[in-house]
Parts: sequence; C-alpha cells; structure tokens
Amino acid sequence: MSHSDDSRLYWFALQTVPNIGTLRYTVLVKRFGSPQVALETSIAELKRIPDFGEKVVESLKTHVDWEEAEKQLASLDKSGARMITILDDAYPEPLKRIYAPPPFLLIKGDLTAADQDAVAIVGSRVCTAYGKQITEQLAHGLVDAGMTVVSGLARGIDSCAHRSALKAGGRTIAVLGCGLDIIYPPENEELYNEISASGAVVTEFPFGLKPDKFNFPTRNRIISGLSKGVVVVEAGRMSGALLTVQHAIDQNREVFAVPGNINSAASAGTNELLKQGAIPVTSTADVLLALGYHPDHKLEVKAQPLPELPDYELAVYNSLTNQPQQIDALSQRLSKPVAEVLSSLFSLEMAGLIRQLPGKLFLRES
Repeated sequence: MSHSDDSRLYWFALQTVPNIGTLRYTVLVKRFGSPQVALETSIAELKRIPDFGEKVVESLKTHVDWEEAEKQLASLDKSGARMITILDDAYPEPLKRIYAPPPFLLIKGDLTAADQDAVAIVGSRVCTAYGKQITEQLAHGLVDAGMTVVSGLARGIDSCAHRSALKAGGRTIAVLGCGLDIIYPPENEELYNEISASGAVVTEFPFGLKPDKFNFPTRNRIISGLSKGVVVVEAGRMSGALLTVQHAIDQNREVFAVPGNINSAASAGTNELLKQGAIPVTSTADVLLALGYHPDHKLEVKAQPLPELPDYELAVYNSLTNQPQQIDALSQRLSKPVAEVLSSLFSLEMAGLIRQLPGKLFLRES
C-alpha cells in the first residue's frame, strides 16, 4: 500500500498505533530520524530497542490507522494550522528538555523567539474578584516586561490571564486539553481567535479529540514546560492548577503563589503552596527577580491621559482606585444620591475607564 509523500502523514500515523505512548514515540523518531523510517523498519530491528516487546512491535506492523492519519492531515490543512515536530528547529527548546515532550505540536498562530521568555499564570476555574484583579495586574506587568503569558484557556484565572495579556498588547499562548478544532469552553471562541491571531493556540492532541478530564493533567506539563516559572493566583486544595505545579517542580521550573485570605477556600491551595516553599508574589517584580531579571527589565508604562469629563463624572472617577468599592460607599463619600452616582459610573464604564464587578463593586481599569 502506498501512502502520501507528505512527511506529516507519518507523524499522524505513528500517533494512531496502540501501545505507542509519548515516550516510545520519541524514542522511535530519535533513533530512526523520522516516523516513516520507524514504521518501515524491520521487525528484527524494532525488537532490538529496549522496552519494545512483541506486543509493541506487532502494533507497529499491523495496527497503523492510515485512514485516520489521512483524516488528521486533511483537518490540519483545512484548519490553517501547522505542525512543529520535535526534530524541527522551531520546536520550543525548553519543551524539548522536559520528561516526555510531545513528539509534535499542532499550532494555530505562531511561536516566536520572544516566547523563550514566558511565564505561566494558572488558577481556579471558579475564581473571585480578588483573583481576577491580581491576574490582570500580573499579566499586564509581565507583558510590560516583555514576557509571554502562558495558560490553559480554561474558565476563571486562565481566561483572565490570556485576556489581560492581549489587552496589554502582549503575547500569550493557550495550551489546549483537546483537539485544535474544539474550543473549550465554548464561550471562549472569540478569545481563542484573538490568541491565534496575535499569539499561539497549541495542542499535542489530534483533531476531534474532546476535552476529556484525563487530558488536562497531560496538557499541564506543556504549560509549565513552555515557561520559566508558574504563578498560581488562586487555587482550592483540589484545584487542577496544582497539577501544573507538580509538573513545574519535576521540570525544575520556579513555582510562585499569590497569598490569599486565610478564610477563603479559593486561596487554600495557594496558601498551602506558600507553606511548602513556593515563592510569594505580591508584584511582578517578585517574579522577575526570582527568574533572574533585573526589576529595571520592566518597561515603563506611560499613563494614558484621561478624556475630558464632566465635573461630576471626574469626581466619581477620582474617588475610585484599583480596589473594588461599593456604590453605597461612593454615594456617601461624594454626598450624592445613589442614582446619580450610578449614572456617572455607567458613563465611565462605557468609556472603558472603570469596571464593574459582581455585587455592584467598581474599580478603575488598570
């Protein structure tokens, strides 16, 4: 049976073979120089490889799903994405050095040399206003320092990290726990497209693979593997973000944790990480210093001038800070009726100068 002369087909084909996990896959391509040669190698030669028993060799010779490989190749071409293999110069060098690196990555967007300086920001899918606020500050600060922000496109802290990096005009990488053609969670479709347009959406999983819960621990090793360090903003005691921390430790990456309210279940995991030796983070400088960057590496951020505002709106704006405030407190401080203050807040929010949080809390946009 003849197959396409497109080398990418053989990378997909080897992925379809039962009993060939990530480690064996990598052994084969490094030993023989390509999946095609590995698949065409004799049984006798394959049996000489340590840990390649009769069952594994038989799978390589009789259980290649060429039809599925052809479908994957067609999906890749249709998607406009590309494949980067572990043998390519474009494959991220830090990822090559981890245990069980992905044999190949499917990428929507581009990985660049700038992504060598990357930090992961992860945390709970169900996060608090405090968690979002800190994530925005850290992501913005890291982007200002020229760092790429890596996360997992999940709800909560992950999505906030990506959005904040994009808003700051920086690069961000989203690592998926599913196929490149599946957007999960579905409400992140716009965010997915924004990331792929100015950063990269990355996966090791084949097209069509759904976001099964068992995929995410595997996915997390790529998040930490692409990064110099992992910052956990908020995490409960059983949060999946803590699995990323374990990968980071195994990969000799720095682990950071944001202190939280000791009575908040959302910070139970991060506070526990601090007790176990994680580096406390109260500013971007904490991350930069621990990673060997001088604080001056941080770029100066020029404050944007305020648009011309009516006196009453300016008074409301000046009463706000980057800490959430309740409307009743603002009304009392300004000696203005709640309805009048609320009207000004609405105008300021529409102008992009302030933001409303759940519970009628307001703060300035950073």
